Amino acid sequence: AFATCIDIQPNNIDELVDFAQANEINITIICDDEAIEEGITDAFNEAGLMVFGPEKESARFATSKAVGKRFMYKLKMPTPKFGIFDKESSAREYIKNAMYPIFIKSERHEAGENNHLCLSEREANNILNKLFSIDSPKVIIENYISGREFSFYAVTDGYNALPICSVVPYKYSSEKDGGSITKGVGAYAPASFADEEITCQILDTVIYPALNEIEKNASPYVGIIGVDLILDNNNNLQVIEFNTFFNEPDIECILSLLNDDIVTLLRACTVG
Repeated sequence: AFATCIDIQPNNIDELVDFAQANEINITIICDDEAIEEGITDAFNEAGLMVFGPEKESARFATSKAVGKRFMYKLKMPTPKFGIFDKESSAREYIKNAMYPIFIKSERHEAGENNHLCLSEREANNILNKLFSIDSPKVIIENYISGREFSFYAVTDGYNALPICSVVPYKYSSEKDGGSITKGVGAYAPASFADEEITCQILDTVIYPALNEIEKNASPYVGIIGVDLILDNNNNLQVIEFNTFFNEPDIECILSLLNDDIVTLLRACTVG
């Protein structure tokens, strides 16, 4: 009803640059991790095209969960205890002494089921079989934290950040938190428990430390910065992972609540 769909894959960067130039596209919004990893934002910037989205190196902490975990550890962000493994034998040794339940995750934000809650060593071994058999470059094993999970989104020009919304996702594929864990099958917003104090805490201890660290080591991070968090049973925040754009179905909640024009907001970020 409101868009013209073009048959070009997000990682076909040269063709997308040519299309944007030929059709005088005045802003391109990047929301695909694979395209970011391939350097789509870098290519659009080099071509002199206005683009909203982080450059390849700036986004590594969000496109790779392994890099993201090391990033959190370096900046002393509260995050569940974790291990990163590229060898199956090392991962199997780790789960022998793990405190169950545990999460096992593939390194990338792939579509489908790539996060697994394991209640026993037997389940964990089965998941390791599955992940290492599909050539997952790295596997993350993470302690389970009991609490309320939610996502928090801010928009940034690389230096300043503006909070947009908190969202509570439903990720389990079956009723009553059962079955496999998906990218999201439903959501509500805002998260009633994520009050102003929680918002300030996320900005002060997660968002701004992340932006400052990225700006020191790469080009400033321009884009949406999403954070998946858990407010544990002691009301302490735990950072789970970062995202380069709104998750689905979070975005539908957010756009329904947003009073401002989203394109005007994103364009403002691209020009600082």
